[in-house]
Amino acid sequence: MPPPDPKALDAVRLHLMTPVAGDALSITTSFSEITLQRPAYEEIVADLAAGPRAIANLVALPSMRKQGRTNAMQILALLLHARTLAVGSAQAAPLQAAERLNRVIARAVSDGLPYDHLSAAKLGSAVAASELDLLLLDQWLGGGGDRDAAALATATEARLVQLGRPLNEPAARAQLTDRAAAFLRQTLPRWRSLGVLS
Repeated sequence: MPPPDPKALDAVRLHLMTPVAGDALSITTSFSEITLQRPAYEEIVADLAAGPRAIANLVALPSMRKQGRTNAMQILALLLHARTLAVGSAQAAPLQAAERLNRVIARAVSDGLPYDHLSAAKLGSAVAASELDLLLLDQWLGGGGDRDAAALATATEARLVQLGRPLNEPAARAQLTDRAAAFLRQTLPRWRSLGVLS
């Protein structure tokens, strides 16, 4: 099998799937656990936070150039393995179709069905989503996409009560409001950048 064409590989666009918290990222592989320190990947993650980039652009970042192409490609491969990054589709699927499907999935989860992925038009695949994020999405869509964190948490709590899963502790309600705020601040923008929603 011939080696991959470097120009074709350089044109592949990568997307940031999840922000990286902390000073290190632990990646479990089939042979061991590898820990990447923040300086090794920080510039990549920061650049991708603004939107998808071609591999050529990422390996040309100052910190990646300093490490050399081989090391930069290994870091990208590890970030892909950790699902911090994802490969974008050469041609994005129609966003409207993905959004319609995702509305149906969010509603189904809100009705008690066990879905855990959403269609991502710009990836040409799916992204994992927690049950709570899907419940929040359904309630956000049900509110016309115009609910603040407190209103979103209240609507989601009401839906949980309808599903027979009330939040009996005040701390759980406070956590739900915090999660709703994080959903609006982080999850929705990330999903929009991946083509989950418009």
